[in-house]
Amino acid sequence: MKKISGEWSFFALQGFCTPKTFISEEKDKEDQYYDIGRRTAIKEEARMFRRKFITYEQAEIIYSISHRKLRDIAEKAGAVYRINDVSVLINKEILDELMEQFRQPANPNEKI
Repeated sequence: MKKISGEWSFFALQGFCTPKTFISEEKDKEDQYYDIGRRTAIKEEARMFRRKFITYEQAEIIYSISHRKLRDIAEKAGAVYRINDVSVLINKEILDELMEQFRQPANPNEKI
């Protein structure tokens, strides 16, 4: 077994990995941080939250609501835009206003 910076690696002592694999794992993490594809994907996800019109699939992710319940709420709010009976978009601002109506006021007497 080899020493890493003067100390024995816990994983090397346990036989899980060698110092070379430990160092390569750290390098892989660093490569993932600077990966342009990964950074671009994160920017796309952030852009989805800023959009005015979103699809049902995107709304399901944002609001964590099932498709059927989301459809009922969006139609009740008048936030549904049908394009040629093929595409359906939801106005996120209108849906957000309706969702705020479901907010429960804070109860300062309730213990956490």
